[in-house]
Amino acid sequence: MDKLYSRKEATQVLGISLSKLDRAKAAGLISYIQYVENGSILFSDAALREFVVRNTKKHCH
Repeated sequence: MDKLYSRKEATQVLGISLSKLDRAKAAGLISYIQYVENGSILFSDAALREFVVRNTKKHCH
């Protein structure tokens, strides 16, 4: 099973702000786990890696 990260931990791993993470979550750009309605939101290692891959721009020279 993947390691699970809190919202704060996920922002530290990704190097983004909490508001940016929340916007990405609301837009469906990052997967998350929420076991109960209004409960804590968690992000898996795989979800963070996938978010980075999908949002990394490659520059061609």
